[in-house]
Amino acid sequence: MVNLFRTVDKYIVKLVSAGVTIAMIAILGITFIQVAVRFVFHVPIGGWDEMPMYMMLIGTWLTAAVNVKKKDHITLDLYVLFIKGEKGQRIVRIIISILTVITYVIFSYLLAEFMHYNFIKKATTAGLSIPYWIILAIMLFSVLLMIIYYAIELVGEIRGGKTA
Repeated sequence: MVNLFRTVDKYIVKLVSAGVTIAMIAILGITFIQVAVRFVFHVPIGGWDEMPMYMMLIGTWLTAAVNVKKKDHITLDLYVLFIKGEKGQRIVRIIISILTVITYVIFSYLLAEFMHYNFIKKATTAGLSIPYWIILAIMLFSVLLMIIYYAIELVGEIRGGKTA
């Protein structure tokens, strides 16, 4: 079961990395084309100005999930300045992990509700009429991955700092 999870996880990370790469290439390409068309023809390409923003949003959320997995996200662990013992620091890390998982679970619920609302209302972006629920679904996917990775970190911390 653990091997299956690791294999699926490996492919998810590859898929996310590919998605972020495609999003960044799209940002570069669309921005270049927009600038070139505005410079040459003095006319904006209608609606496409919002696409780099959504690609950046998607790239940021997907990268956040991978950063949580790799523990590359920014942390500010000030508790180590006040709590000197390893046992006390471990308890604080467990409490922080529990609060983090709870916060992301609540956020995922609210995001799912918002996604459902936008799906029912058929809400779309102003320029390209991209359904909002698609963008929110990618965000929800990222948040669910973060919940899994933080839960794994929590279990590892409870086991005594060992990786789950």
